[in-house]
Amino acid sequence: MDPYEAQALNALQDTVVQQRAATLQREAVRLARQRAFLREERRKARQEEAAIADEKAALEHVKRADWWPEAHLKAAGAPSGRLRLRVGGQDFEVSKEVLCADDKSLLCALCKAGSPALESSGEDGVPDTVVVDRDWWLFRFIVVFLRDGLIPEDRATALQLYREASFWRLESLQRAIEEAHLNLTRTDMKVDAATGALEESNVKEDEKFWKSKRNWWEAPPPPEPEKPKPKAKDWWKDGPSEDDEKKMAEEWGMTTISGTWGYRGR
Repeated sequence: MDPYEAQALNALQDTVVQQRAATLQREAVRLARQRAFLREERRKARQEEAAIADEKAALEHVKRADWWPEAHLKAAGAPSGRLRLRVGGQDFEVSKEVLCADDKSLLCALCKAGSPALESSGEDGVPDTVVVDRDWWLFRFIVVFLRDGLIPEDRATALQLYREASFWRLESLQRAIEEAHLNLTRTDMKVDAATGALEESNVKEDEKFWKSKRNWWEAPPPPEPEKPKPKAKDWWKDGPSEDDEKKMAEEWGMTTISGTWGYRGR
C-alpha cells in the first residue's frame, strides 16, 4: 500500500474512532442526567407517598360518627329554613329552628310568615333580612344560648345579657341566668278561671330546652358491645335441657323420671 494512502487510512480510522467516542460520551452524559432526573423524581414520589399516608392517618377521625355534628347543623343548607338578621350593622344568619327554641320570644315571632320586619333580599338562595338596631356583641351570646344552651360565666356580661333578653322577650334566657348566677328558681303564677284561685307551678326540668341540649364538642357515649349470641346446640352431641324435656313431654304425652323417658298412662 502506498504510504500516502496508508497515512490517509489511519487518519480516517482515527477520525471515526474519535467521532464515535465523542458520540458515546455524549450519550453517556445524557443517560447519566436521565438517571439523576429519575432518582430525583423517585425521591419526590416517595416523599409525596409518605405525605399522603400521613394525611390519611390524620384524617381517620373523620370516619367517626361524632365528627360531623349533623344534629347541630339543622337547616344549614335550606335558605327557607334560615333567617338573616342585621343587628347593629352585623349580619347573623341563623336557622329558624334555633331561633324558635323559645317559642314565646320576639326572635321566634320574626320567623313567622308575613312578619312586617322582613325585608326581601331579591336574590335567589338568599334568605330575607330583618334589620334590628341592637347591640350585635350581646346578640352573639343570645345565639350561643339558643344553639348550645350556654350562658357567659362573667357576671358583668350576664347582667347586660339579662337586660338585653328583656328586649327579645327571652324569658328562658333570663331564667337560665337567674339559676346559674343567683340560684333562683322562678315559679309561674296563674289564676284559675273557674275558681279564681292563684296557682303556682315550677317549670319542669324537661321543659328547659337549654338544659337538654347536648354539646356538639362532646363525643357520644360509646355503643354498648353486642352480646354474644348463644351457641346453637348440636342435637347429636348435647342432650336436651330440663326445659326442653318438659316441653317435649307435654307435647308427646310422656313423663320423665331422672332423665329416663316413659309413656304416661292414658
